[in-house]
Amino acid sequence: MTRILFVSSRNAARSQLAAALLRELGGSAIKAYSCGVPGQIADQLSPVARQVLHKAGISSEGLKPKDWSTLVQPGAPKMDFVITLEGTLGLPLPLWPGQPEQALWHFPALEPGDTQAQQLTQATQMLYALQRRLELLVALHNKAGRPRELRDDLRDLARH
Repeated sequence: MTRILFVSSRNAARSQLAAALLRELGGSAIKAYSCGVPGQIADQLSPVARQVLHKAGISSEGLKPKDWSTLVQPGAPKMDFVITLEGTLGLPLPLWPGQPEQALWHFPALEPGDTQAQQLTQATQMLYALQRRLELLVALHNKAGRPRELRDDLRDLARH
């Protein structure tokens, strides 16, 4: 099984959307995780993210913001890939167990000053953009068979 971790600072929208979508698309061959930066974590899943997932027919059950501290502890699951969803997190990424391949897929944060309708539009567009990349990733994963064969493809997907 391939393990993929999505990281965004607050772990309230971007990384949660990506993980929920990959759980839907990846089946039993891929396990998706999400986390954020310690000290920057949101109190709850963004209501906008929850609404967008619901409209897309994707479960948000069990989604809650968490920081990366549990994922860097001894005995934590070893990730095959870590995908950061924003260019600047405010802290360097930790040393992940197993030295996973890393990539940056930049997606802008939902604008807190925007109306809920504007945020819903932004989140919906983000979900569709993530869906295109993740569908490609799942197809490449199924073709490659081994996580190491996806290394370059993972970074190339940042451009799509």
